[in-house]
Amino acid sequence: MMMKDLDVLSYEKVGPCYFNKTSSVDFVDLFGKPLGSRFLKWGSQNLELHYEGVIARFEKESGLFCDITFFRDFLPSFSLNGVLFYREDDVLLKLCEMDSKPMEELGFVCFYSLGVMISDAERDGSFASINFCNKVPECNGDAKPFVYKDG
Repeated sequence: MMMKDLDVLSYEKVGPCYFNKTSSVDFVDLFGKPLGSRFLKWGSQNLELHYEGVIARFEKESGLFCDITFFRDFLPSFSLNGVLFYREDDVLLKLCEMDSKPMEELGFVCFYSLGVMISDAERDGSFASINFCNKVPECNGDAKPFVYKDG
């Protein structure tokens, strides 16, 4: 993937791609041909573009960018409010300081005010995946407040 370091603006953009504005064609023009793609048959997202360490998703009706997931093998860095994901310690603590009401649901820690969901969170800043989205995700009844425990 031809991505450079990316800055994330909650609910607005990831690098040069704006949520609800960037089409899949524009995304490919910016980042090159994906390694693969698939059309989903469920939910509101229709198209996934697969790159090394990244999956970008596009809404079914509009075809516009709505969601992106970064995995550990994504090589460029990306940041939200100065926090470099996968590159520094205490990421989880820093996110908790930015969002005073994180929730835990289905294996994800959800920072709704930031538009971030992380899976398999570890206090050392390592995660299986980090997801940024275009709108506040719907929470089912299984969500509970997440409490950061030091040490």
